[in-house]
Amino acid sequence: MQKFAEFEAMVSQAVDDLYGETVRVEPRADGKFVRQGADADRPAFDITDAVVDIQPAVARLRNAGRNDGDTAEISADLCHISIADSRLGLMPRRGDRFVLVERIGSPVWQVAKDPEPDGLGRTVFRCTPVKEPAP
Repeated sequence: MQKFAEFEAMVSQAVDDLYGETVRVEPRADGKFVRQGADADRPAFDITDAVVDIQPAVARLRNAGRNDGDTAEISADLCHISIADSRLGLMPRRGDRFVLVERIGSPVWQVAKDPEPDGLGRTVFRCTPVKEPAP
């Protein structure tokens, strides 16, 4: 192993140890009558040492007003979840959900884009918040 790869592995492990948390992966799939229901072929599972990064952001919506050039700004959150490839057994895919079980209220995030390998032994999942209907 080259020195950079060794250093990256040490740093990655240190980040996992300091900032990693357990997330529950709930696979989803479109069914005959239900869109994005639980996937019966892939069971839910937990992943430890996932690094969750949630940042507040301002989203700009185009054509949101009376004129075609109008834009609207709304507050939003950007979330990406980074997981070491060695921790991934079954690869989550677009539409699957991550439940942040160690956070208050166990917020749920849905994978919005295809997983992106970072080339350094980790996979990044870009997510959007899931708004559960009120009971």
